[in-house]
Amino acid sequence: MTDCAALYRESRERIAALVRDASEEQRACTVPGCPGWTVSDTVAHLAANAADEVAGRLTGVPDDEQTAAQVEQRRSRTLEEILAEWYGAAKLIEPLIAAHPLAIAWVNDVLTHEADIRGALGAGRPPEPAWTAALELGRPVLLRRLGRFGELRILAGEHRFIVGSGEPVTTVEVDHYEFWRSVLGRRSRAQMAAWTWSGDRELYIQAIPRFGPTEVALTEPAVPTR
Repeated sequence: MTDCAALYRESRERIAALVRDASEEQRACTVPGCPGWTVSDTVAHLAANAADEVAGRLTGVPDDEQTAAQVEQRRSRTLEEILAEWYGAAKLIEPLIAAHPLAIAWVNDVLTHEADIRGALGAGRPPEPAWTAALELGRPVLLRRLGRFGELRILAGEHRFIVGSGEPVTTVEVDHYEFWRSVLGRRSRAQMAAWTWSGDRELYIQAIPRFGPTEVALTEPAVPTR
């Protein structure tokens, strides 16, 4: 069984190390795929989610208005203050994440933003075992979302997903990291269209992203992860 709490904790610790090592100029960089946030703003959003969960203010996935307010409320705080807030709240929620009804949302949020931050800092991708675990965790939701269009065969690296049944039958071959990033809305329509498709791709390009897609192409080149 996948340890969702460990996935969340390890990503949080990697993010903290990355932003502590970054310069002030780097932390002020805009993060692609986020609503105009800097690296520091993105960390503030993650800390706020954890703090709001502990305080009972989080009843589901926060909307754009809520996340904007979270970030704005923390603009006057130092990075260390934000990381301390996140650490304190996370220590309370991490033991509970495995049993949380939105465990996959917690894992996807932190890993997606880790990848976003890495992209802004030129730090490569998160560790492969983390995002492959997130992709597998999200598989049931993905199957429900895509299964209504006929049969889709997703050939993503070593992963083989068959979604739905019946006609038409569509096949797509795609790097599994690219597929994971597209599911969370971090790839553009053009990037998804460039995958190797056999059959009608348009319905799936619309339905694959949980959020997004992005307006511009995004990439995080594979470089050694730290």
